[in-house]
Amino acid sequence: MSKQIRAFMFFCLLCLILSIIFPVLTKFLSEKASLKYGFNEVNNYAEYFSSVSNWISGVTVPIFTLGSVILLFLTYQTQKEELQNTNDALKKQQFDTTFFNMIELHNSIVENIRIGDNTSRQALSKMWRAFEGKTNSEVSKVYRSQAGEINGTKYDFPEYKINFNDKEKLIAIFDEFYILYEPLLGHYFRNMYRIIKFIEESDLKEVEKNNYRGIFRAQLSSDEIYFLFYNVNFSSKGKEFGDLLQGKSFFEDHIDGLLEGDRTCLKLHRESYNKL
Repeated sequence: MSKQIRAFMFFCLLCLILSIIFPVLTKFLSEKASLKYGFNEVNNYAEYFSSVSNWISGVTVPIFTLGSVILLFLTYQTQKEELQNTNDALKKQQFDTTFFNMIELHNSIVENIRIGDNTSRQALSKMWRAFEGKTNSEVSKVYRSQAGEINGTKYDFPEYKINFNDKEKLIAIFDEFYILYEPLLGHYFRNMYRIIKFIEESDLKEVEKNNYRGIFRAQLSSDEIYFLFYNVNFSSKGKEFGDLLQGKSFFEDHIDGLLEGDRTCLKLHRESYNKL
């Protein structure tokens, strides 16, 4: 029961008590007056207190009528709030059921990925290492073709691969790799996109959305997070996914391996990370 209803019921009870007390008080004072002043004086007191009692009764009835209306309104509001809370709880339960079913599907997809003798996350790690090797090889080719120059500045290869800034070339490298492994990666990335989209399109508060994004991210290995970073930043098909993660700090503190040391395309990694 809400505080407003309790307060109003107390007020109504007080009015009820007063409406009972005043007639009794009238009788009591009239009898006292009759003993002290005689019958005529009693009539005067009785008429006076009778008028007071009638006035109180006349005021009390409209108050109770108005009170009944207000009480009904407050009860309706309370029931409405309780119903809304119940609906919110049901929606939350439905969201949780769907979300964790999607997480279960994601883990099932990962378990069924196989490359040679490697399965699940071992297979994804092997793919990531293959992609890193392909990227180094392609950047090396560009290095030789451009004599190690970037915007008029000449670098040796260790510095060149760090400062490599041809984003379109990197997108082409990833797209070519993705096409090669699309039977394994296509469903994998599409399901991850659906999970994030499901979170972002929900009616949850941002703090709750962030919690569910964290639950999803906890399912991913470091190599998977690296793959996802590339998919949203260096893929011709990843723009919509990147838009969903814009400003969400999804990769914060989780891709340090791509942002430090002498990593190939380090400059592009940092630029893309800072734009998210």
